[in-house]
Amino acid sequence: MQRPAATLPPPGLRRSYWLREALAAEGTPLTAPPPTAPPPTEPGRYDVVVIGGGYTGLWTAFFLTEADPGIRIAIVEQDVCGGGPSGRNGGFLHGWWDQLPRLVELHGPDRALEVALAADEAVDGVRAFCEAHGVDAWYRRGGYLRVSAAQGQDGDGLDAVAACRRLGVADQLVAQSAAEVQARCASPAFRGGVFMPNAATIQPARLARGLRRVLLERGVTIHEGTPASSIAVDGRASVLAGDVRLEADHVVLAVNAWAAGWPEHRRSVLAWGSYMVLTEPAPEALAGIGWTGGEAIADARFTVHYFRTTPDGRVAFDAGVGAAGYGGRIGASFERDPRAVGRA
Repeated sequence: MQRPAATLPPPGLRRSYWLREALAAEGTPLTAPPPTAPPPTEPGRYDVVVIGGGYTGLWTAFFLTEADPGIRIAIVEQDVCGGGPSGRNGGFLHGWWDQLPRLVELHGPDRALEVALAADEAVDGVRAFCEAHGVDAWYRRGGYLRVSAAQGQDGDGLDAVAACRRLGVADQLVAQSAAEVQARCASPAFRGGVFMPNAATIQPARLARGLRRVLLERGVTIHEGTPASSIAVDGRASVLAGDVRLEADHVVLAVNAWAAGWPEHRRSVLAWGSYMVLTEPAPEALAGIGWTGGEAIADARFTVHYFRTTPDGRVAFDAGVGAAGYGGRIGASFERDPRAVGRA
């Protein structure tokens, strides 16, 4: 498996607020570049090599060390852990109860319920991880509110409420009248909606960086600033990490959107970007509209607008779709899209 000659765009020179805040909490000045774990200098042999230092790769390594504390793992990351989408997303943490009708359609009621219950474990699982390892990821379990923001969105989610009721989990997704929505957040644009109680918000980069710290403490080798350019399999797998070969019994390709840069995945991965805005602290304004419960909020558009608060009373929100990159095309618009920024 070979990467294309063209390289994917590097992260923006000015990092996301989430990552800069998380690095500052670690003691890195806001004007300094992120500290990096060094690239490999000589060949190594591992049980598992994980390509990608975002949530998928970090959680994979974490659960492997839970199952086998002595396992030899190397993580290869082209940037820094948390530098990609895992460190600059909305920080919503919730299950798939609003997707239950689609899951039933695909897998039948029993398997759909099994999948939804498994996904729901992430909400309390992240809290338990943070508490056990002293990771302050701003975890707040305030629920997830999906609202109608226009007449055409009215009734969205009610089929999922009905599906939850049919499968005996009616408390996982609850219909909300316009008055009930207004009691949670009195935006003049919000109408009725549905509410998922078991949901939370986090500071996404703090979670990624916390995972990185825990893995280093467990003896996992992390190589940052190290692109993986090829994978060869001849008995054992071999990963070209920078200029050095790493051998492993197993390789995990945990690159998420960046898989679009590998020829084998160009037609199976559609990378999609959006832009976020973060306000200055405004706790009095939040109190004025009653949005003090920490609810994560999204509207019912096809490409949703989403909103959440922070402990110091800021609002982080997405207001406009960014770029889509089919066929492996992830260009500069993913980092610098003036039109999307303007909409936001």
